[in-house]
Amino acid sequence: MKHFIFSIFWALILFEGLPEGRSEEIGKIRRQEWWISKRNPDSIVSALLSNNSSGVCATWGRGAFKTFNNHFYHFTSTCYFTLTSICEATNILSIRVLRKMSGQLQHIFMQLENTKTIIENGRIWIKDKVISVPYDDKVISVQPYGNYIKFSNRKHTISLLWNLKDAVSVILDAQYLGALCGLCGDIDVLGKPFNVERLIYSSQLSDPNDACETTISEKTKCELAFNCSKISNVFKRCMDRDTNNNYVELCQKDACSFENTEVNHLCSHFEEVAHQCTAADGEEWQNWRKSISCAQKICPENQIYKECGPACIPTCTNPNPEHHCQQCVNMCNCPNGNQIIFTCVSGEWDCSSLSCPRMCKFEEGNHITTFDGQTYQLMGDCSYIATFTDEWLVKIEMHPCLGGHKQICLESVSYTHAETEYLIRKNGLVKVNGNLIKLPLKQNGIKIFHQSPSYIQIATKTGLKMQLQITQIAQLYISLPNNVKGLVKGLCGNFNDKMDDDFLSSENIVEPLATAFAHSWKAARCTYEITAPPLCLSSENENYAKQYCSRLQRPGGDFAVCHTTVNYRRYYEMCLAASCICLNIDDCICSAFEAYAHECASRGISVSGWRKDICRVNCPDNKVFRYDMRACNQTCKSLMQHDFTCDVVDVRVGGCGCPEGTYLNDNGKCVDKTKCSCYIADTIIEHGHNAAIQGAIW
Repeated sequence: MKHFIFSIFWALILFEGLPEGRSEEIGKIRRQEWWISKRNPDSIVSALLSNNSSGVCATWGRGAFKTFNNHFYHFTSTCYFTLTSICEATNILSIRVLRKMSGQLQHIFMQLENTKTIIENGRIWIKDKVISVPYDDKVISVQPYGNYIKFSNRKHTISLLWNLKDAVSVILDAQYLGALCGLCGDIDVLGKPFNVERLIYSSQLSDPNDACETTISEKTKCELAFNCSKISNVFKRCMDRDTNNNYVELCQKDACSFENTEVNHLCSHFEEVAHQCTAADGEEWQNWRKSISCAQKICPENQIYKECGPACIPTCTNPNPEHHCQQCVNMCNCPNGNQIIFTCVSGEWDCSSLSCPRMCKFEEGNHITTFDGQTYQLMGDCSYIATFTDEWLVKIEMHPCLGGHKQICLESVSYTHAETEYLIRKNGLVKVNGNLIKLPLKQNGIKIFHQSPSYIQIATKTGLKMQLQITQIAQLYISLPNNVKGLVKGLCGNFNDKMDDDFLSSENIVEPLATAFAHSWKAARCTYEITAPPLCLSSENENYAKQYCSRLQRPGGDFAVCHTTVNYRRYYEMCLAASCICLNIDDCICSAFEAYAHECASRGISVSGWRKDICRVNCPDNKVFRYDMRACNQTCKSLMQHDFTCDVVDVRVGGCGCPEGTYLNDNGKCVDKTKCSCYIADTIIEHGHNAAIQGAIW
């Protein structure tokens, strides 16, 4: 092996100079030749390449590299390096990496078209904010890709795959080639032999004075390296012999750079080679983990591990993914007919296997969206059937917010099943068959609890779920599972994937207008007449609304992170319309913001930072406001017994909660867990008190 101290070679690089310029004519010729290789068209990386004028660079293990022009080399270092960049335009493309000695990627920096992305400690930062996956804005897209995460620009000319551990692959369109710097190399147009030392040290970013040492690997014979020869046999159908030998050699060099001899350290090499394989290469290679005793990923819930599954996971927000999904990757997949809701948490997929719900929405008091996406307004002053089947019934009650005023408010929602009615009012009061009860409640297959202080969550054993916002202007979200498709009726439509027949009346007539349709679903005798929404109360209100509602559409604003996923136009118009007739105009504006944020959250995108000035929430005591709250395991009681709220998976919501590391006690205060009470069945033992249990004092 060769050992080099950076301070020495930094001086050599300065003396020798960086790679020389290239002529445009030679560059064009080489660009056409460089990327013509024997790629499997459906392998995990190759399938991302739109044509033969794209190329891939990869790094994995403790320091294995394959350059864009198919040079293989290995070195270990804890220094900071440019993986690849456009030499004279790093704002368009620049990717930098820092490894731990174990090989794990400690830090990844990306700049794509002036947008900075940082991956560190399992978190992804874009524009100085932690994002959740999937994420999409006007510049960068971050999506699940099997068990990997794929980053790409909007034009899909630059892509990066990260395995959440030690491996990164970069895929570039040919337009960037010929002007690249970094460990991934570039076209050697002058015909010079490949110089590993020169490439490594010209790509180093760490200060020359840092105590930073690099070892270029040469040793290929050691006890652990013997296992690498299995690559040739297991993956012989996936690539040509020369390429196979290159992977074997890198595996051997990686093996000999370890101080221990545990074979599982080589799993990343076998996994990298598996990326070159496809379903067409047979099934033998898919058993590679057994050949070297590499552990199979443990899948959550009832998902099934596949070595060769579809790269784009069907989800509830995208049940039929189409783009670049014909290739296979190792992944956790749902059984046939199911989809998943997913988030990226600390570098791991947090998946819930579910049948996908659809949502009916009652927003800003009188703006309604059916399960199939039809929208309309209802100037109601009555009780209505929102949705029902032969087993259960959901009713809502709407009235003018104040006598004589034109603003309509959602007053309550009720769920009736087996002759039991659960009524939830907009002020948070809950009644069961007319009797006031305290939350949380779990009985007869129904769960009702505060998902946050701002939202009451209802979940039933039939799969129906509801979230009622009880702050500012009440808003209601009803979700149904797929097994009741076409079996429901009411204001929420018939849930049959057809928007054009949503106005099906109680007389089974498809009405052309929303007014007649809504009137047919009255659940009580009402003497009012449904009228059209009123005009704006004042030009002053209108101008004020335009000023603040415009925040929804600002390209660089708090809501921009969701613009490419959820169209803000309807919410902007709803904000203007509601604000014009609103007594408390700020409440209407903030409710429109909340409605948009809720829709984004239902698509897996957390919108944060918008609760300021007119929408600011001042949390009581020592609580803090969070934009993605769940009730799960937030209380002192959850420390001692199973928290049934964790069994309910629904849209994350905003609200005031306890700071990290503290828990909510029975007095509504956030305390350290050492100051939490104890619980024996329904008996509460206050902190610092004793109790007699079976004759013993505790």
